[in-house]
Amino acid sequence: MLETIKKLVQEGKYRFTFKAELEMARDWIESEEILEAILDAEDIDKVLHSYNPYTNKSEKLYVIKNYGFYIKGKVVKNFVIISAKLDTSSN
Repeated sequence: MLETIKKLVQEGKYRFTFKAELEMARDWIESEEILEAILDAEDIDKVLHSYNPYTNKSEKLYVIKNYGFYIKGKVVKNFVIISAKLDTSSN
């Protein structure tokens, strides 16, 4: 799945969530930094199984931790929705 996410990012088929844009602005993070962290990632750290109340469906969120960022990606058809913030975990 990481290769699919990278390919979509390279093709410009991505969007940041509104919340991610707010958190990135608050922390002075440029979108290019997040995209670079995705493209340079070596693996997916974990897969979260989530429930979307808007679609009433379960979904998979792919977590990437790289360059000090905590990034979640959700693949929807031929698109990736990106949520990102500073990684504040102790790992």
